[in-house]
Amino acid sequence: METIQKENSSTERVVRLDAALCAEIELYSEKAGESLDSFISRASAELIHRHKADEWYERSRHSTPEGRAKAIELLSRPSGNPPLPGDELPDGHRP
Repeated sequence: METIQKENSSTERVVRLDAALCAEIELYSEKAGESLDSFISRASAELIHRHKADEWYERSRHSTPEGRAKAIELLSRPSGNPPLPGDELPDGHRP
């Protein structure tokens, strides 16, 4: 296992990686023109975002008709604010 250690940081972490995976991460971070820390942080953030989206989709699959009706009712309430540029409804749109 390879060890990647981030130094001089307020949140120092040691991450142990398989040597082959570590070599690939280094290769792709170089290709992307990013530091190893930046590349790993971005890749981790993207994976976490994907997991959060998957969790949201899973929760929404189990929503009830009453819950969906309540959400539609809340989203349909007029705010009293004018639409921002680009938010206008297309001509001929009927609610």
